[in-house]
Amino acid sequence: MSRADSDSCSDPGMIRKTFPVWSRARTHGDVRNGRECGRFAVDIAGGVLPPFTPVEHFAEDFGQAAVKEADVFVHMLVTSRTDAADLGITLENVFGESLRAAEVEVYDTELVNHITHAYNGNGTGIIRFLGQHAGRVPDRMLSMWRNIFLASVARQKFSLENGCRYSVVVRSRPDIKIKPFDFAQWKAHVANNPDTVVIGCHASLALCRERAAHWPNPCWLDDQLAIGSADAVSAYERLFPDLARFAWWWPYEIRSAKANFPERLMLAHMDWRARAARAGSHAPFSWSVAGLGGKPLMVLGIEHSHNAHVRVGEIDDGW
Repeated sequence: MSRADSDSCSDPGMIRKTFPVWSRARTHGDVRNGRECGRFAVDIAGGVLPPFTPVEHFAEDFGQAAVKEADVFVHMLVTSRTDAADLGITLENVFGESLRAAEVEVYDTELVNHITHAYNGNGTGIIRFLGQHAGRVPDRMLSMWRNIFLASVARQKFSLENGCRYSVVVRSRPDIKIKPFDFAQWKAHVANNPDTVVIGCHASLALCRERAAHWPNPCWLDDQLAIGSADAVSAYERLFPDLARFAWWWPYEIRSAKANFPERLMLAHMDWRARAARAGSHAPFSWSVAGLGGKPLMVLGIEHSHNAHVRVGEIDDGW
């Protein structure tokens, strides 16, 4: 049984339910009948508003040659059915045959209710618990990590059905600015560190080095970019289904912990995963901020304008 299979055995039943308004999925056997497996995979997840130029800019920054060698998997949110269709056209134009599976959902009341009740409806009460001890749990944070998880699920499903084995997997938001992706260097790095996910940092170089130096003192991890082996990145992408199992590890008793809630929660998830692995409860896993040459994996910028990222107040009580 793979690490992903072992993890999914304990997932709440509704955790993988989706409400796609637009979707694309290559059929079983697509690799045998057409384009071969990509050399690596890219899981893209996030919420966007039109115009969808950040998606185009991301592909340009990543490198068009690299995109053509990748298998791309997408789970994204928009605010209307029209936007879903328009985003779908953008995704197909930008990624072409590299787009292996994609789902676009509309962020509405039905979806918000599904997300916030995914755990409470299964009797864990984890959302209520965190609400009591940490203040209101941001719906947008749960939604973000659900998107990330579902893009990961799409990749794992395609890989299983088509026999694709990815030596490197990239998890990314669709609106960040990064250096061009160097597959050869990352392949060598991941081969030497197969159980470690490298987590990107969006801050100054000095702060990126300092940010994750101490636990559980004030520190956090950014959530825009991660690179590693398929297993390591899949473990990183499981914050949403893992929430009921690790949330108690989040230091809610520390007064300052309520700031930067999503980033601190992710750090708790990574720390819990790594400690569980060392204890033998999970497969080997660790995380690092050190990428190629031991330098931080930097996120150079985010197109975080009103045209590039959906703001909570514009549509509903959360995103």
